Amino acid sequence: MNWSVGRSRKLKKAINQVNQVTIPIYSDNKYIRDYFDFEDVCNEFDNERICVEDSANVLDILSATNTINRSEHMLEGINFYKDLEKRSELFLDLGFGSGDSLMHHLKNSDALILGCEIFKPGIYGAVEKINSILGEVEARKASERTRLFLAFYQDILRKVPNASVDKIFMLFPDPWPKFKHSKRRCYNLPNLDLLLFRSLKTGGKFIFASDIKEIADGMYRMLCDIDFTGGSLARYECKNISEFEYKTTYARKAFSNGRSAYVIEYTR
Repeated sequence: MNWSVGRSRKLKKAINQVNQVTIPIYSDNKYIRDYFDFEDVCNEFDNERICVEDSANVLDILSATNTINRSEHMLEGINFYKDLEKRSELFLDLGFGSGDSLMHHLKNSDALILGCEIFKPGIYGAVEKINSILGEVEARKASERTRLFLAFYQDILRKVPNASVDKIFMLFPDPWPKFKHSKRRCYNLPNLDLLLFRSLKTGGKFIFASDIKEIADGMYRMLCDIDFTGGSLARYECKNISEFEYKTTYARKAFSNGRSAYVIEYTR
């Protein structure tokens, strides 16, 4: 496996130790597959040279991988293309952490939600949170429109169809504070700006937030460096949590420590 920027030795070791077969998450009928399964299918996708504009094929392939919703009372081999016909919007949550942002999306929209996270305990925690807060019946309904993947940002962004996403969220990504790790910061990821632009619908939004001004400045520069024809870019600072819409664990921690949330919104 080729390890790209941002895959630390610790993470590499952790992923290598994971059993590649399907493993239980929260109950006997909820599962997630290891990252290797996702990459194998992506390689198969590339080998078959399926056109990325073919939404049905792309989403079928995504649904065959790291979905956690594989149980008797849910669709086996979920077809996102058919799901999109039933939903008015598609949201993509890049790095959902412990699941607070997922809960916000579930409570405040009827969108189909695709979430990716590389921290496996975070995915377990998100599943438990959804089940414990919503209860069994509501959690089952929520799972019908929630797809979680153990994957990196680029993996998901490369596989969604062109101009298919209504909102992309990147809330409080790892700031990688040490200089030697600066290449791992979100705004230094190869082609991230192009992937974001390609994925968004006309009128779609990319919403970014960080409590580290340097990180927000870097992301803003990245978005300014490319010609997003016809789009608009805005940034603002939230100095207290009441001003910030997405009250995640990291957001609460930042505000409790006296830091602000630096928010960037790009509209295609």
